[in-house]
Amino acid sequence: DAVAAGVGRTLDVAGAEARVAELEGRLIEAREQGDRAKDGLRVLLGLPEGATLTLTDSLEALMAPGQADGSDAGALAARPHPELLRLDATDRALASQAEALDLAFWPSVDLFAQAGVQFPEHFAAEDGVGIPYAVGAKLTWELFDGDLRRRQGVELAAKRAELSHGREAIAEDLERQRLDAIHAARTAQAAAVAAARRLETAQTYLKAAQEAVAVGAG
Repeated sequence: DAVAAGVGRTLDVAGAEARVAELEGRLIEAREQGDRAKDGLRVLLGLPEGATLTLTDSLEALMAPGQADGSDAGALAARPHPELLRLDATDRALASQAEALDLAFWPSVDLFAQAGVQFPEHFAAEDGVGIPYAVGAKLTWELFDGDLRRRQGVELAAKRAELSHGREAIAEDLERQRLDAIHAARTAQAAAVAAARRLETAQTYLKAAQEAVAVGAG
């Protein structure tokens, strides 16, 4: 309005717009950093993405019911990361080994059969062709193994527990990385908008300077 009334300068307006654009860019960046910190806190607390988070002086007040012990790994992406899929497959393999170890305690039955052709039929004077065969079953039950089976079971349980804790840590780290990438993209987009406004302002400065040079006043 001041420029239109002839009492203001275009350069002053351009400078004000540049400062406003810079402050808007900083404000958007600060908001994204705040949202990133809150999302990271949600992951650590095991809260789903987008859950309402009201900051208080107590972490217990932020936890959902049943999550006070921190046992839940938190919200994951709809499509699991390949590393998580690998860990899940390893856990299933360990579970199968534990099941096979438990089943090994019970007795096993082996069935066998064999047949052949024997000539001569038997070790006698007369000739002939005999067909010997044998069919049977064998029962095996190992009652004492020197506590080996129990120790192997404990080892498998320890491996599964270690795998579970490792998976939880990796899942939280992947979730934080995903959220950081989202906020970085938003920040970059806001910075691009602010940069476009600063470019427009710079072009206004340049045009004014060229006009001043053209009339010999700059």
